[in-house]
Amino acid sequence: MNQTIAAVVVTYNRKSLLIECLDALFSGSRLPDKIILIDNGSTDDTPSLLQEKGYLKNPLIDYIRLPENTGGAGGFYEGVKQGYESGYDWLWLMDDDAEPKEDALEKLNKHLSEPNVSALANLKIDLEGQILSTHLGFLNSNHNFDFESEIFNQVDNTKINDSKITEIAFTSFVGVLVSRKAIDKIGFPQKELFIHFDDIEYCLRLMSVGKILLVTDSIILHKEAASQRAIPK
Repeated sequence: MNQTIAAVVVTYNRKSLLIECLDALFSGSRLPDKIILIDNGSTDDTPSLLQEKGYLKNPLIDYIRLPENTGGAGGFYEGVKQGYESGYDWLWLMDDDAEPKEDALEKLNKHLSEPNVSALANLKIDLEGQILSTHLGFLNSNHNFDFESEIFNQVDNTKINDSKITEIAFTSFVGVLVSRKAIDKIGFPQKELFIHFDDIEYCLRLMSVGKILLVTDSIILHKEAASQRAIPK
């Protein structure tokens, strides 16, 4: 039986990047069944550009404009809530600066039946094609919060090169496919976090009910990663 997938895209004042994200989604070899577009009260004429490009009339898009900026966490809370209440089996979360490769969703789709999975993660790369290790990996259990040691451990590149899927402990919201069955048990992202570590907190809950698998050949480009390499403690 085919499982339904809705993409949840959160945007705020990055209308040009948003259009590139939407264009990529519509160019995919496996289209989402719905695109839930959450606009965090953008002030850069995002609705006008969406209208100009024909996206506001596209039946595949549900455009939801929030009255104020609730941060990424608030946007993903609203998007996951909308997708869950609409009955979709999987929700594919991403920011407006994400650009999935043409076959990204098709390759995720091949692993929907993996046992005991709460989420499937895309491999995130930057504009130079480098893997964004800070967007996926493992929490460092030895971190002592001295502000000098990393709080994340990255995935061994040999695992990425040698396998199609590998288990990880966290992934950013720049491309993660979340199971409805997991949402049944853990609820929605925590909107009170506004912007920082909402994805990490959500992954901790996802791991409590199933595995998070990195699908290493399902690639998503993160366009503003170059300015975000530092990890805020």
